[in-house]
Amino acid sequence: MAGSVAGYREDCGRDLLADDDFERLDLHYLEHGIEIDLVVKPDKIPTSLISGLEQAVQSFDYIAKLRIYRKLSESSNVRRLS
Repeated sequence: MAGSVAGYREDCGRDLLADDDFERLDLHYLEHGIEIDLVVKPDKIPTSLISGLEQAVQSFDYIAKLRIYRKLSESSNVRRLS
C-alpha cells in the first residue's frame, strides 16, 4: 500500500501537503472507486488548503470520496495487564 499512497501523493497532493502536515492517510479500495480518509494535524492545515485538496481530487475519476478529519486530541491510557 505504501506505493499506492506515494502514487496518490505524487498525482494529487504533492504540492498541497508536506509529510508532516498529516497524521494518517487511509485508502479504501472499493468497487465504485477509492475512498480516502485523511487525518490532518490541526495546526498545519488552513481551511483554504482543504478546498484545494477537494478540487485536486475531482480531476481523478477513480477517487470516489475524500474525507478530511482534523485531529483534535489524542490521549492514551496504557495499563499493564497482570
